[in-house]
Amino acid sequence: MTRAAQQRYRLTTPGRRVLRAPKPEVVLGVIESLPRDGHALLESMDQPEVYIQVWLRSDGSYQLELRDGSVHTHVQTRSVSRERVAAAFTSWLQEHSGDGDAGWRDNYHWNDISGTFSNGPQA
Repeated sequence: MTRAAQQRYRLTTPGRRVLRAPKPEVVLGVIESLPRDGHALLESMDQPEVYIQVWLRSDGSYQLELRDGSVHTHVQTRSVSRERVAAAFTSWLQEHSGDGDAGWRDNYHWNDISGTFSNGPQA
């Protein structure tokens, strides 16, 4: 990923710390260290309604959400695998920086939650 493409994103960590232009290894580190009931949000700085976020629920499962530009393109899935969540974040970053495509999404079962939320990212 080019540094210019990388700078178009920011990562909000569970402590509400904002990291601009996060490197993939930093994103993975945040996911690996999520506390129970912790959130992490990776979003485009150019398009605020374009993001991926995760919530480590109190039951130990991960709730993963994507939004692609509007409330009408908001999907969610759940996983018990931190590795699958980390792969989703890495693939999303590659897709949106031009280093990958959306094919990774086929590896997950997404539920449309477009009508559930009307606000932006929840982290």
